[in-house]
Amino acid sequence: MPLGWHPWTVDWYESFRRSPQACSLSTELDWHALRDALVVHSRFMWTGSTEAAAEVRMRLAAFGTTPAERQRLRMEVEVLEPYPVGESGRGGSHASIDPDRRRRLAKG
Repeated sequence: MPLGWHPWTVDWYESFRRSPQACSLSTELDWHALRDALVVHSRFMWTGSTEAAAEVRMRLAAFGTTPAERQRLRMEVEVLEPYPVGESGRGGSHASIDPDRRRRLAKG
């Protein structure tokens, strides 16, 4: 596995730290738990490991990262600047997937 954070993990963290959900992390331990989840996320992104994928889903669920998880956690967030469908605010599409990752995921 390459050393360092996967670029998509860095992007995910940057998006999260600016999100309303980040305000729910009120202690240093909360941020440590997020960091631990991102270590697994980065490993998943570098390797495509299905074991890591399951761990990532479980760990990130605790932070309300999807609408379903926010509903389960009874977490409400205020969206100040909604993005039109398919736009990330940085010129890319949320739905796009790069060919290398698609190939890794197809291998299982």
